[in-house]
Amino acid sequence: DLTVKIEKIREYCDKNNYDIDIEVDGGINNITAYDAVKAGANVLVAGSYIWKSDNYLEAVNSLKII
Repeated sequence: DLTVKIEKIREYCDKNNYDIDIEVDGGINNITAYDAVKAGANVLVAGSYIWKSDNYLEAVNSLKII
């Protein structure tokens, strides 16, 4: 599962004081974005989700976590 992998990477980086970005590229949409960020990712690539939508602004806004 992707979130388990992200959690393990984030845990390892935090434990070893590595200040790195964890990027998820692929499969990001309005549901998986939240899960990826919750697991520890801080960079998301959501190209297909946005470009295939009928309304780019709505697609981008649906990805906002905060």
